[in-house]
Amino acid sequence: MGLDDLPPELLQIILSYLDGRPASIVKLYEEPTATSADSAHQPLKNFSQVCDRYRSLSIPSLFRFSTVQLHESILQQSDVGEFHGLVPLYNIVQDFLEFVIKQDLSQRVQSLVISTTYVVDADTLLLSASHPARKMGDLWTSIFSVVRPHAITISAPPSTLAFLTSCVIDRTDEWAFQMHRHTLQLRISADILRINYPEPKQTNTLFQIVPWTHCILNEGSSIQVYNTYQYDAMVQPSVLYKFLHRDATLRMLMSLRSFDYVAIFPLQGQLDTLLSFLFILPNLQRVTMQLAPQKQNRILEDASRVQRSLHSDLWMELETVFFLIAVDLVHKSYCSINELICYDYQQEALWETLSRGGNLMSKHWQTIEDGHWKRIDPS
Repeated sequence: MGLDDLPPELLQIILSYLDGRPASIVKLYEEPTATSADSAHQPLKNFSQVCDRYRSLSIPSLFRFSTVQLHESILQQSDVGEFHGLVPLYNIVQDFLEFVIKQDLSQRVQSLVISTTYVVDADTLLLSASHPARKMGDLWTSIFSVVRPHAITISAPPSTLAFLTSCVIDRTDEWAFQMHRHTLQLRISADILRINYPEPKQTNTLFQIVPWTHCILNEGSSIQVYNTYQYDAMVQPSVLYKFLHRDATLRMLMSLRSFDYVAIFPLQGQLDTLLSFLFILPNLQRVTMQLAPQKQNRILEDASRVQRSLHSDLWMELETVFFLIAVDLVHKSYCSINELICYDYQQEALWETLSRGGNLMSKHWQTIEDGHWKRIDPS
């Protein structure tokens, strides 16, 4: 008996073993690149291309983790006045949604990734922030009217990420950071999904459409800014500033229970902004951080990226950042955070620094394992 002789029920069981974790999840803590959503290992997709029968059997699983690529060449073809690029953006998304409806996949799509290299210009970004309800709200409403994703991931240049989330970012020092891509992921916890999928709201922003419980923000490398004079005074382009300075945005994110922040050698000023935001979220319980390059990331060996940056400046700034985190967690006893995970314990160069931070927190926080602390219940 060959594979073609098996009944569809058995083939579906076999297919479940080919359906692995997507690249958008596996690479979430790596430095964001244009290929972050791509995977060289795609057994399920390969199986679906064998014949029509295998294709029809694979479709329900094949699009469980969907990616919409917004190609720069297409977005640049439009000239629609104040919102250059928005019409083709709508068209691309609508094409995807029509496919989902035609293939009866509305209940199958669990995760949606929107990925692009397109850089939104300053005028478009300013105008989109002035009229978010009229523009971006329609886009997200149309998506959630067809699919009910457990997670939404946007991987794009900082200005485009701000555009897609109706945020305003400070682009004054953008030239110094040369950040090509940030990644934002919003997720709903499994305990909520087990009860029922929340009814999407008619709203003007992604942040408010459903009660997200988990957020991951990966802002990539800040190493380029260390080449500039008085780098410590530079302001990184980031959606975090909108989170902190807009009361409406804060209300939208009150449901967050956990927040993961990933960066490579971020400046102290950026961590100040991050912590100020995290400390005022009333339901936030767990914070995870990764602030140094992963072992497989060879950025410090790349002369074209390091340029004139001194390694000593990079590590010294990171030590200051970790000290800031430890001090704030000790003194901000009113905040709801009760668990801290730091993946940087994988870096031998940071063991001593993180151990000192752990010692500073020891009266109020218990060490579960290296890089993992929980707040001690005062009762």
